[in-house]
Amino acid sequence: MSDRLQWMKDVYTKAQNNDFDWKPIYPNNILSNGVVGIFTDMFFELENKFQYIKFSIQYQPRCDKDGMSHPAEGTAFYILHELTINDLEEKFEIPEPSEKFDIGDDISFLINNYGRFRYAFSDEETAKCAAAAQLIHMIYPFGYLLSEDEQKEWNLFVGN
Repeated sequence: MSDRLQWMKDVYTKAQNNDFDWKPIYPNNILSNGVVGIFTDMFFELENKFQYIKFSIQYQPRCDKDGMSHPAEGTAFYILHELTINDLEEKFEIPEPSEKFDIGDDISFLINNYGRFRYAFSDEETAKCAAAAQLIHMIYPFGYLLSEDEQKEWNLFVGN
């Protein structure tokens, strides 16, 4: 079995099981700012380069007609975002939250970057399931790189 086929199977299984490590999002990565959502991120190695994928679920309180948000009322919507960065030379890590924001950090832009809007949901679990489904859709195009035998094995694996 090729590395690519194994990678596709691993990603598919992880997404099917919704087996992601969701971490809290703090504005500017500062703990005292309070949690405003969650994110999960991952890297895929593709032809000696890396692809970074980050799914964020932003907690959105109700907003009234005057543009005022009401966070004390809790979360009204769970907004799913996706950020993809291709052709990276190496992996990186988003630093753990603290009480210090390092604006000089090369990846500090990722902390507050949720990515592009995907969908809004009324509950967090559905948003997580949609992220997993999106990931499954993202791996299917890599099937064209598989050999004929590997494509047959992939189809059996996913039940086609």
